[in-house]
Amino acid sequence: MANKLTGGHMRAFRTILMALVLLISHQVFAGDATGKVSRIYVMACPSATSQSDCAVAIVKLSVAATNAPACSTAGGSGLEWAFWINTPAGKAMLTTLLHAQTIKTNVVILGDNTCGGWGDRERPSYIYVDYPQ
Repeated sequence: MANKLTGGHMRAFRTILMALVLLISHQVFAGDATGKVSRIYVMACPSATSQSDCAVAIVKLSVAATNAPACSTAGGSGLEWAFWINTPAGKAMLTTLLHAQTIKTNVVILGDNTCGGWGDRERPSYIYVDYPQ
């Protein structure tokens, strides 16, 4: 005897399916780039921000990101990334970028498909270093 989904179960299944599609599409359309760090600058957030201890790092790579979101327009689409450095993740990202720049190797950045760190630059989801072999 075959199992059939009832109306309520079908709605739940569709909701879960839609959530998975949105989650996957979020990463599919996020910007990504592999290149050398060509600029890093750090600044305080504007006084209009709710966080008094906020600081933002803006990073420029030697190559533009592919699949950069529409909001990422500064310095040429997808060339710059921005993130808050007053968080543990932000501090770790900044340290990784400084290390990659110091040893002059490529860094890989995958964005989170938002410009949440600064209005016209995509925020990184993660950053890693490609060490020379």
